[in-house]
Amino acid sequence: MDRLRGIAVLLVIAWHAFSIPTFFGVAMPSAVQILNDALSTYRIPALLVLSGLLLGRSLAKPLPTYYLGKVRHIAWPFLVWSLIYLLANPGGADGLSPDYWLGGSYLWYLLVIGFCYAIAPLVRRVPALAVLTVLVLVLSSLRGADSDLVYVLMDAPYFFVGVAAAPLVPRLLRAPGWAVLIAAVVAILWGVYSAWHYGYAPRLHVVGFPVSLLGVFSLAWVLNRVSSLPWLEWVGRHSLQFYVVHFPVMVVAVRFGAVSLPRQLVYLVLLLAGVGIPALFARFAAGSVLFELPDPRRNAEAPAKSAIRKRGGARLDRVDVLAPGSGLTGAQGAQHEQEPPGADQREALEHRVHRQGHQY
Repeated sequence: MDRLRGIAVLLVIAWHAFSIPTFFGVAMPSAVQILNDALSTYRIPALLVLSGLLLGRSLAKPLPTYYLGKVRHIAWPFLVWSLIYLLANPGGADGLSPDYWLGGSYLWYLLVIGFCYAIAPLVRRVPALAVLTVLVLVLSSLRGADSDLVYVLMDAPYFFVGVAAAPLVPRLLRAPGWAVLIAAVVAILWGVYSAWHYGYAPRLHVVGFPVSLLGVFSLAWVLNRVSSLPWLEWVGRHSLQFYVVHFPVMVVAVRFGAVSLPRQLVYLVLLLAGVGIPALFARFAAGSVLFELPDPRRNAEAPAKSAIRKRGGARLDRVDVLAPGSGLTGAQGAQHEQEPPGADQREALEHRVHRQGHQY
């Protein structure tokens, strides 16, 4: 599943390598725009569906641990990188405006996923399909609202699609090739039509919403049959770093003269910078305060663990047990949790035996 997460976050970076120069007045190749618009139907839906698939493992934790994890790995990087972006793009955003903090920045995805995780324990006894239906109806009724927050939350139902689909994943991944081919063709045709007719994909579209799920399923089916893609899997495991770092990097590059290059080179330079520099952060700073709030419990436990080791005490191992009825079985049960788009790694390692089966 890390492979699909990796592809999705790289597609987000590819989109911004096009859209940021456009915002600064650089005319980019039309073919790149059409391709990115066609893929807009599938990028964020893939990330949200995959996060929903893993909700059961998150909810298996005690509620204080659950919410603390979301604050540490979602709310904290949202705050940190919102401030960093204001420094990277002075005058480009109004940090005093509530709109900036409520869906008006490039970090809006973290707001959506944070909202989904926030309400998930409150509706855990409600069937996921019922939650999905209510969300779709409520958000559709607010479609005309002049609010960035309402607009971005229209992607939230994808998360609960993932929750509802979790028990079906093994069966879906064993679907016959002809069924996947049909789903993929429908998804591709819709993507092309949507790009030509709408440009960037409309949210909660009556056709686009279900068809985007066909595209996500088709890609997951294909990736499940590829033996090994270690670099892509690594990107998927560090998708948080790639997501939050790439945008300020591209904006700084544009402000310092990248737009003076030929437009084909502008796209290539921003794409390389948007992948390469986040990769360095992921390699050398993934567990730093830039991406996660330090865990106060770990600091409190350190003296006790040190004392046990000095006395020759037994090694402290913890195993994260999958919650009954969570819907995650088989391959999903062996997967560890990762915050979208990516990094609950330290907490996950504390709660599982050494295994590397993954999500998304």
